Amino acid sequence: MQPGPATPFVYKPPPTPSLNNIKRTSVLVYAWGRGDMGQLGISSDTFISVPTKVEQLQGKDIVHVASSAFNSIFLTDDGEVYTCGSNDSGQLGVKLIHQLKEDAPTARDDNHAAMSDAELKTSSWGFTSVPVRVMALDLYKIQHASSGQTHMLVVTEQGQLASWGASEFGQLGQGGEGLSHHQPRILKTCNNIHSSKGPQAGDHVRYIRSSSGACHNAVLDSYGHLHTFGQGTFGALGQGDEDNRDTPCLVKQLWPVGITMVTCGENHTCALSLDGRVFTWGRGKYGQLGHGDFGSRSCPELVKALLGSSIIQIACGGDHTLAVSNEGVLYSWGRGTWGQCGNGTLDNTCRPGRVQGLIDYRVLQASAGLRHSLVLTSTNDVYSFGDGEQGQLGTTTRGGGSTTAAAGGVVSCQSTPAKVLGLPTLPILFIVAGGDHSLVVLGEPAPGQRIPIGPESARIHGRGVVPVQPLPSGLIELCAACASSVGATESTSSATASAVSSTNTMPPAGLPGLVSCIEDLFSSPGYLSSGFALPEAQNPPASAAAAAPISGGATPSSSVAAGAGFAAARSLAAASGTASNILSSSATVVGHGTAAEFSSLMSITHNIDTQAVQSVYQAILKVYQTEVVSALGSSCLRLLQGIEQHLKWSALRAAEGNTAMSMTAQLEWLLPLLLILFLNPLNGEHLPVGTSLMTHLVDVYLTLPSRAQQLLALWLSRLPIEQFGGRVVRPLQRYLSGLASQGFTSRRGKIMRGVQILDYLFDANHYLGSPIPLSEFHNRTISETANLKDEYLMFAELKNSSRSNYAVGAGMEAPTCLCQVPFLLTPEAKSRILQGEATVQKHHVMQNSAMAALMQGLHPAAIGSVAFLDIHVRRSHILQDSLQQIVSRPQDLKKPLRVTFISNGVPEEGLDEGGVSREFFQLLVAEIFRPDYGMFIYNEETRTFWFNAASLESTVEFQLVGIVMGLAIYNGIILDVHFPLVVYKKLLGQHPTLADLAEAQPSLAKGLQQLLDFEGDVENTFCRTFDVEYEYYGVMKKQDLLPGGSNIPVTALNRQEYVKLYTEWQLTSSIEKQFNAFAHGFHLVCGGLALSLFRYDELELLVCGLPHLDFHELEKNAKYEGYTRDSPTVNFFWQAVHSMTMEQKRKLLAFTTGCDRAPVGGLGQLTLIVQRGGPDTDRLPTSHTCFNTLLLPEYSSKEKLNERLALAIENAQGFGLR
Repeated sequence: MQPGPATPFVYKPPPTPSLNNIKRTSVLVYAWGRGDMGQLGISSDTFISVPTKVEQLQGKDIVHVASSAFNSIFLTDDGEVYTCGSNDSGQLGVKLIHQLKEDAPTARDDNHAAMSDAELKTSSWGFTSVPVRVMALDLYKIQHASSGQTHMLVVTEQGQLASWGASEFGQLGQGGEGLSHHQPRILKTCNNIHSSKGPQAGDHVRYIRSSSGACHNAVLDSYGHLHTFGQGTFGALGQGDEDNRDTPCLVKQLWPVGITMVTCGENHTCALSLDGRVFTWGRGKYGQLGHGDFGSRSCPELVKALLGSSIIQIACGGDHTLAVSNEGVLYSWGRGTWGQCGNGTLDNTCRPGRVQGLIDYRVLQASAGLRHSLVLTSTNDVYSFGDGEQGQLGTTTRGGGSTTAAAGGVVSCQSTPAKVLGLPTLPILFIVAGGDHSLVVLGEPAPGQRIPIGPESARIHGRGVVPVQPLPSGLIELCAACASSVGATESTSSATASAVSSTNTMPPAGLPGLVSCIEDLFSSPGYLSSGFALPEAQNPPASAAAAAPISGGATPSSSVAAGAGFAAARSLAAASGTASNILSSSATVVGHGTAAEFSSLMSITHNIDTQAVQSVYQAILKVYQTEVVSALGSSCLRLLQGIEQHLKWSALRAAEGNTAMSMTAQLEWLLPLLLILFLNPLNGEHLPVGTSLMTHLVDVYLTLPSRAQQLLALWLSRLPIEQFGGRVVRPLQRYLSGLASQGFTSRRGKIMRGVQILDYLFDANHYLGSPIPLSEFHNRTISETANLKDEYLMFAELKNSSRSNYAVGAGMEAPTCLCQVPFLLTPEAKSRILQGEATVQKHHVMQNSAMAALMQGLHPAAIGSVAFLDIHVRRSHILQDSLQQIVSRPQDLKKPLRVTFISNGVPEEGLDEGGVSREFFQLLVAEIFRPDYGMFIYNEETRTFWFNAASLESTVEFQLVGIVMGLAIYNGIILDVHFPLVVYKKLLGQHPTLADLAEAQPSLAKGLQQLLDFEGDVENTFCRTFDVEYEYYGVMKKQDLLPGGSNIPVTALNRQEYVKLYTEWQLTSSIEKQFNAFAHGFHLVCGGLALSLFRYDELELLVCGLPHLDFHELEKNAKYEGYTRDSPTVNFFWQAVHSMTMEQKRKLLAFTTGCDRAPVGGLGQLTLIVQRGGPDTDRLPTSHTCFNTLLLPEYSSKEKLNERLALAIENAQGFGLR
């Protein structure tokens, strides 16, 4: 039965342990101000104007205090909860037991034994002035608490929320409105902690902080995400509307930020990010939001005026707001009716301003009440300002008197800071401003003990009134401590405990504490990016606020991006005039990954300490514990899933017209975060989580605009080589290989998405001069499992359609076949494509020739002869015969080649199945490159041949050389040709540079480089002009590099142009006639699409083969006919091979295959067949070079085999020996 309104009642708390049994600590609590509802914890009918000790808390180790208009809540180090004040809605957390008449005897228990009858009795409104323990929470250790107007909220050590009191607006978060709860209840949405479902509203999180306004709450989880519930009037919940919420709902707009502190005013909310930025929303009538106007906001908005101030603490009063910087500067704004902003006026202010009255003091903490403010300085003094009608300023002494006194000796209002008088000279731990009252917690040091002044994150006392510090700085020490203790004991060393406590989220110690820290850090986008930001990135300068908008219509004041990307975004804007010009998904991309595009992005930095990132990852792995690695993997996976969800939500908001939620605006926090996630050592590992991580990482990357993808690829490629190669490229390659091994066709979609990223990385790596070898981008598994024929046909179809050009990125056409990204294919795979193209072309030409012959009425027996490129050459006139038969038949060059040697007018024996053609090419090339022939000049320094600009030979001969090279490639034959790489580069249409000249003619390039590097008087020292002098058959000639070049001196100002023109003349202009003929002949044969897949160095490999010979690889793949691998003769043979000199090995290779070089891919790509050539005999071994077959008799001894084999390979020239 509920008591009537006029019936007095007394609260009788349940039994609690006697104070005598509780270990006393050295913490004292003092209170003053309004106390008529018991909110001071001191028996008072009206108010107390001087600080007074709260005797009932003597001996209790108070670590946290929260207050509202008529209530206070106290937490002890043991996790106990004490409340006092009004209980008209059950907000004390205890249920009324019985009523007493005024003269009724009072039942006492141990906890209230010392209370007088007057103290035990309560007014008819229901309150207690004595702090009482909330026994319903005894099963939990409470780590944080907040008090609203008629409700209370606590956070347990396990991360759960409990609430009680009034619920007319859903402020208890229990689901439903209207009913009050006198006993604490755990919120049902707090059951599943650290799940991987992403940022769901109020679910699957571990809460660590709470703050309560009049009827709304904001709670912070361990990932730095903010959740709100309760009354939504004025937009106080930050949900984009004014609706009430009866369960915790994620403030999605702040999801990427990384919130470390939140505080609620009566109807507005303020949040602080890890990088020191302040966001406000809710009621703005009095300017309490600080946005330069008096309007309300229903979504979080950055307080632009505080950018660069490095805010480290915030406080919300009823309608005003305070902020403290890391330099101890106090800022205030909002309602000033009672002087609560401390700025010397009673006016409302809508922009943060420095409190001038404290300019000579370093502020350690600020706290805001309903209409007054408290400030703690480094001098161990408390200052107050604002409404003092209830004595809450504490600026009077016990003897009365005040500088500005009202009736009763109290200050009615104080617009400038005044010192609180009457506090004991003890270190102040922290301060709390309630509704119209104030509390201070002091430390009483033991003899010789020094207690620091003010709240600190590393100290439990007052930890709840400063921001959490989830930085990774203590994570490495924690990993090391856990690693050293694993296997020995589960107890936590002092180092471990210190590292855990430094995170300020108070996870359990030891290995579980490490797991918790990892989950909190790597599940949070804001903590992760800001935690690893370089110092200058965490505190962007105030001038950055004036930079260009991050996206169209989104000004910095509305941005909620993480601070690590803040400087990057500003640099973006500065580099382009407007960031949208660079990052907009609708921007035109010319080609893709061009040098000009990367050059425009080079000035944009990410400001992430990648070395620290790498160190933390390594420290985590060194713990060598499955649960630790699992925590890292699941946390990063959770984060990536959360990013995907947030981007989808942001896209919907952007579509509704909220430009602050556009993709361009999200890049500020997203790009630095992806940089960190790409360095995760678990990416692409052969673990379920490794594949999932890379899949989601690829998906997120591909949601970026194309220019942002380029920027991120550039950031990654500029990492140290071991990070870029080992942490980015190789994991992505492992991921792609794993997919391909499951079946390329079935996994094609995922593979091609990953290839898009590799494409950008390849281009960025190439732009930076290939810090990691280009071979790192080959993927052998894909090259071996993909259907290269289908890939080529798709490529050919694309080239013949309007889709021949592509650019990767959002809104751009992605590559659809592997031939569009040839860097991915191994040289062997490209060679197979080229040979496949040649086979198709040969078949096509043969069919057309046969059809033409039939149409001309030729006899069927003659049709076969017209289907081949038949060449009959004399060994003694091989160059002339070849020139006559090849150059004159360009229409037949793509027919299958068939060579016949003529000796003494008679065709030599032997059917050309490839071996004869190989010998033909060897002999022809040797003849062409004879020094006395004069077509090419041999360079002793580089051991390569270069075109003779003074050659008297006609261009037809040079055309023949090009045709010969093309025919060799077309027919799969390796040539002994020694050109510098620049020749192949020019064949592919690329322009040579000074670096190419250095490779072709080192001495000349060295002189030009010295000219460029010279720091003195260039003109008078080098005495050069813009011309070049060269020898032409013993006569020196000059050629101007510019019109009138012989009269233009080379100076320091024009030497760059001189070197460029000289290089161009030497490598291009001087041999233009010869090279053009050579290139024309080459492209007559190799003009197909497949050639475009090769880089110039791969083209050389295709022509010349590999100079390195690994005969162990040849032995591995060898096959035997008539022998087995264990046959004595076979063992003798391989022993002989491995004992040969390299020159002998080359001759053996030429003897058995027709070429002394390895094909593309090495000798492992060859299959040598060792066939039994009969019983023991004196005959020499023979070979069929067409089929790579060695006919080896079964010699009786190892010595005989060595002698016969050596003689055979020394006399192998001429097909007659085969």
